[in-house]
Amino acid sequence: PYADGLTLAADAAAVAAALSADGVDMIGHDIGAGMVARVLAAWPQRVRRVVTMAVPPPATLGAAFTDPAQLQRFFYMWLFQVPGVAEAVLAKDRSLVDYLWATWSPGLTDLGAHRARVHELYGDARLAANALRMYRGNFDTALHDPELAPLAATTEAVASLPMLVLAGADDGCIPPALFAGARSGLAAGSRVEILPGAGHFMHLERPDDVARLALEWFMPGR
Repeated sequence: PYADGLTLAADAAAVAAALSADGVDMIGHDIGAGMVARVLAAWPQRVRRVVTMAVPPPATLGAAFTDPAQLQRFFYMWLFQVPGVAEAVLAKDRSLVDYLWATWSPGLTDLGAHRARVHELYGDARLAANALRMYRGNFDTALHDPELAPLAATTEAVASLPMLVLAGADDGCIPPALFAGARSGLAAGSRVEILPGAGHFMHLERPDDVARLALEWFMPGR
């Protein structure tokens, strides 16, 4: 019944524990970035090395909510809080999804079958409802697991281990300026890389470069 960021992180930590007693490498994009960063902060024994993409670390993300221009970019988040309206918008034709993708990654124009798959997913009322619950879980405390609440301060603080943070220079959702203070929310030894010629979906725009940076981070000195 819960859909907050801590619940997602706890789920990821449980999967990591099932996979390896020695911890696993994790990479997360957008909501996934917050998820794996929180795993690193609260369950560092479950993680070896972490890469996040397109979202600043939790300890500095709050700055985005003090910037009026960024609040405007987050209009879809506020729309998704409104029951009935959000569902109706997504059910109609998914033009909002196309608009967001085009705004966030303006250089990503040839989506082909991937675009059709995204439309299909959001056209399924059950999957759309699950996605909206995650957005609503950011603010609706009824969707927060009370048993995990004591970990909130830990997961929103600086993690004890370093991680690699990737951002796109052309990101229209969270622009690179909001990563300027990211290092203050990261452990010593962390890195922040701004990828030129990439937007929010950098793994689709520059997959080889993202893969290279991630592998170098996961396997240093290989």
